[in-house]
Amino acid sequence: MKKLLNETHEWPHDYTFKFIFRDGSGIRKRIEEEIPDIKEVDIRSSRNNKWKSMHFKYRVKNADQVLEIYDKIQKIEGVMAL
Repeated sequence: MKKLLNETHEWPHDYTFKFIFRDGSGIRKRIEEEIPDIKEVDIRSSRNNKWKSMHFKYRVKNADQVLEIYDKIQKIEGVMAL
């Protein structure tokens, strides 16, 4: 994954992160607490309103930082990375 990120991105980069989680779970707030200064947040509901998708941009220095952020957020119970 790191190799692919380095081949397809210039660093630093405003990387788009994507996660899904159950609606009403409070996970959005936890993600925003874990990653300060996120920008261009887009939240969408599933057709049945049971799930939310969260897309946001965050300025990262390198591929390692992208992987660290995914690892950190996936440790929050109920979050799935896309």
